[in-house]
Amino acid sequence: MAIAYRGKGLILNTSATDNTPLPMPAGTAEGDRLVAVVGTILPTSTITPPAGWQLVSQYAPTNNMRTAVYTRTATATDKDTTYTWGWSGFARNFGYCLAYSGVDASVATSAQATYAQQSQAAPIATPALGLASGDWLLTFAVGRENPGTDTPKQWTNSDGQDVERFDLFTANASPQIKLSAALWDSGRPLPGGSAQRTLTPAPVMALAHVWSVRLAAPEGDTVPPPAAGDPWTYFGMPLR
Repeated sequence: MAIAYRGKGLILNTSATDNTPLPMPAGTAEGDRLVAVVGTILPTSTITPPAGWQLVSQYAPTNNMRTAVYTRTATATDKDTTYTWGWSGFARNFGYCLAYSGVDASVATSAQATYAQQSQAAPIATPALGLASGDWLLTFAVGRENPGTDTPKQWTNSDGQDVERFDLFTANASPQIKLSAALWDSGRPLPGGSAQRTLTPAPVMALAHVWSVRLAAPEGDTVPPPAAGDPWTYFGMPLR
């Protein structure tokens, strides 16, 4: 079975809270791989995840923001469930969750992150991540705008075939800090090898975390090589 996108859920707390109650995607089915991304503008805050979730990686290289990725194999009742991540301090925070069918549960989800501090809206390269043929790539960015503006937040992705699943931001009035988050998946199986994307924010993000996450395809589910021969024909005869 090839990997397929199932659905999404999200929560964006525009006022300071100490928890992130994240609803699961409505279309979730038993055995799906759930990928949850949570973050806060309070980097010193420790995270208390809900039971049954496995931490893939968390990231807080500076004193401005913390983000983390968790995974879980869905049960039959998860589509009707809200899971809550706790924080040790009060701040604006967010969470989003995606569900995928056909992911190889025997292969651990892998993720890498990097960050950029900006004075202009410059492109940010995600970490390169090694993929096997047939895998999917998730790419996401979280930006902190300080001081905040009322300008709509938007991220663009260098790969036009990737599918954007989220593009959201906190709606607090200026000059409060604002969070802006966007996420894409490849929407298709990718060939094996190193994969990365370039993400560009608008407007300027004082700080941004960008991530790459691998979803492993089942063994044998590979991207077929290109067909041999000249693809251009006329009544079956190759054109040269």
